[in-house]
Amino acid sequence: MALTKKIILKSNFGDDVAFNNAYIKVQAVFCTKSEMSINLLVHKEQNGLVVDARQYFSSLDLNGFNPIKQAYDYLKTLPEFAGATD
Repeated sequence: MALTKKIILKSNFGDDVAFNNAYIKVQAVFCTKSEMSINLLVHKEQNGLVVDARQYFSSLDLNGFNPIKQAYDYLKTLPEFAGATD
């Protein structure tokens, strides 16, 4: 499971670099009874080079889906991942 979306990042020179088919994959989820830390990698494309790494925090529903599914569902609620496809 992963998300696909156009991602624009800043280069070291301050220029925008667009990755039209960025592949956004949850690398790890670390949980407590009520919260989770989501580590994700942004790849240039599926099976491509890693161009960014990010970390997010969210609540965890112990009665809900598995934590990885909950992580993707949470990411899709964020404005920066609006319009991302599974």
